[in-house]
Amino acid sequence: MAIDNPFKGMPKWAIWASLAGGVGVTGYALWRHHQTTGSWSPFATGTTSSSASSQDTDPVTGLPYSQDNATDPLTGLTYLAEAEEYGSVATAEASVSQFGATVTSDNGTTTTAYGTPGTTTTASGAVSASTYTSNAAWSQSVQAGLTDIGYNPTDVASALGLYLTGQPLTAAQAQIVNAAIAEYGPPPVGTFQVIQAPAAGPATTATVPGVVGKSTAEAVSAIQAAGLVAGAHSTQAGTVNGQSPAAGKVVAINSTVDLSVAAPATEVTVPNVTGLGFGDAYNHLTLAGLKSTPGAGQEHANYKVTAQSPAAGAKVASGSTVKLTVKA
Repeated sequence: MAIDNPFKGMPKWAIWASLAGGVGVTGYALWRHHQTTGSWSPFATGTTSSSASSQDTDPVTGLPYSQDNATDPLTGLTYLAEAEEYGSVATAEASVSQFGATVTSDNGTTTTAYGTPGTTTTASGAVSASTYTSNAAWSQSVQAGLTDIGYNPTDVASALGLYLTGQPLTAAQAQIVNAAIAEYGPPPVGTFQVIQAPAAGPATTATVPGVVGKSTAEAVSAIQAAGLVAGAHSTQAGTVNGQSPAAGKVVAINSTVDLSVAAPATEVTVPNVTGLGFGDAYNHLTLAGLKSTPGAGQEHANYKVTAQSPAAGAKVASGSTVKLTVKA
């Protein structure tokens, strides 16, 4: 059967242009095929790990094509599978806890995160032995990891320190250590036990607080807060100037602390005695419940007060002394 010449009747310049265009299109298609498969053969399929193809990004995963069939240690799925299942690799990793949680994707597939820090992951996803070579490295990773998920860093450090030195732990500290072991495995060096301290029983003794110098009300409050009973003079208004037992003594719980209390001072107003004869000034101050200097000696009887301290009108405690300046 005769084959028609496809170029019959075309001018030479058009024939050459057609041939050049066909070679160009074919060459570009073959180059793109090589970028995807790593092979110049038009029959090659799939991807390779060659340096050229490994840099070509798969739009589905956002990763090089060479990583499509690699397993993401966080989800246990291939990157291509998790991108198709969750929409993207980033969404898959964000949806799966870093600490062994099981989650369900939109299509109902259940996935377990195997990427526990400090461990290696086998092809089947099972966690193998810890990669930490020292307890210090283990402890540092535990503190950083547990802090990241909301634990108080000081509480974590305290719990791990007690655990690694074989000391008893409170219930809260034991919970922290158990969480650390569950997520990171046991410390790599030595054998340790989580020893929980027995719950503390009720207190049987108390330390007497110091209440001298306090008001009676303040003293009673401090005594009761210490688990003790306020005794003698605890209802008398004033300032505590003595106590028994003494501050700092350890006594049985509910023991009595007796007080001695000074009555509150009465406040009085200093009268104006400047300009008066000394005898009159002395009498005015005495009637107000105050004392004076100089005293009531007869040698000052005919002197005149030229100044006083405190000044007239000042508020002072009853029994206070007013200093007078006198002149013959």
